[in-house]
Amino acid sequence: MAGRLVERDPSLWLSRSWTTRARRRGEAPDAYTFVDRKTFEEHRAAGGFLESAEFLGHLYGTPIPDPPASKDVLLEIDLQGAQQVKALHPDALVVLLLPPRSRNRPSVCVTGVMTLEQLRGASPRQPRRRGSAGP
Repeated sequence: MAGRLVERDPSLWLSRSWTTRARRRGEAPDAYTFVDRKTFEEHRAAGGFLESAEFLGHLYGTPIPDPPASKDVLLEIDLQGAQQVKALHPDALVVLLLPPRSRNRPSVCVTGVMTLEQLRGASPRQPRRRGSAGP
């Protein structure tokens, strides 16, 4: 879904998450930035992640984005990561995507979109209220 959004909207830039888990068979090499635990922990200690968490013994995190000029950042993160991002950037737009009518496998995907100005803390855009028109 995120890949299709980026393909269709040239103003979006997809952030690449890091993980300490091994690449799965058939998984694209650029699905994540695959790193060892020491590298991840050093990057996190240096303040290099927007959000991070441990899941099933592996670390996952979104590095502080450095998008091309005039691009909005698209994050593929889970609910825990979205909560961390919202704590840092309360004006971030968060969209929850649920699988279609899935009773057997509940899951939630959270995607946040922020401008470069929002990430840098400079005059963030005002959030739109549901049903309102805006830029």
